[in-house]
Amino acid sequence: MTERSPSPPQADRPLDPTTASGVAKIGAGGLFFFAASLFAGGILSAYGLVSLVAKAIIAEIGLSRLGVAWADDPEEAAPSSTKNVVRGIGMGLAASVLAALAAFVLGRAHFEPGGLVLATLGTGLVSAGATAVAHELFFRGLVLKLTSRVASTALRVVACGAAEAAFAFGQPGATVLEAAVLGTLGGITACLWLRDRAAYTAIGAHAGWLFGTRAVFRGGLFELAGSASFMGGLGAGAFSGGASWLVLACALVAAAASLRASRAAARA
Repeated sequence: MTERSPSPPQADRPLDPTTASGVAKIGAGGLFFFAASLFAGGILSAYGLVSLVAKAIIAEIGLSRLGVAWADDPEEAAPSSTKNVVRGIGMGLAASVLAALAAFVLGRAHFEPGGLVLATLGTGLVSAGATAVAHELFFRGLVLKLTSRVASTALRVVACGAAEAAFAFGQPGATVLEAAVLGTLGGITACLWLRDRAAYTAIGAHAGWLFGTRAVFRGGLFELAGSASFMGGLGAGAFSGGASWLVLACALVAAAASLRASRAAARA
């Protein structure tokens, strides 16, 4: 007779997001690790980048225990992971350039002489990467995991954007418009997750946008003076979006296009 392999211990079994109890456990675990990341960030806030990296590490280690992975099929996604991250960074940087040009053309900001400040660029790169990882895992990866049973792609994207907007609105000095921009941009990266069935392009795009708006146009190469309300100042948010109706309108158009692409990928 063929021996049956023993079933894994209960503690080692992955949580099932298709059951009510599984969703409850994943949600509770996600809230715990999110609170832990905020606590760690507060304790280490005096150390700047260390606090951001700590949040990313907690998000990665904690959520991986809940079954939130960087790809639905890691082996299939691994060969193209680096290429997708680089592609995403290019997308995010391009979006930041367009936003800066829009601010300049509309007279909301002007360029001041700058220079190549490697310290600003280096710090901005690490900050952007760590922030992108933490926010994408918590507000996209976790939310998409919790909504696995939801058939509507649009509803899942809206849920991801709503989670981002809620967090952004809770930041000191945040406005409803800023939260709407950040939520919409968060919905775009959710579409990238769904289209690729992986996080690599989304995290790259997120990091590229932050690197452009926080470092390149904040003294790393240029100083986009007078653009605080346009490019945004929510340093703890997923995107340093901005209190601008134009940015919101463009983000909504991009979100609609991304949603269409993700729906097509889901049907494929």
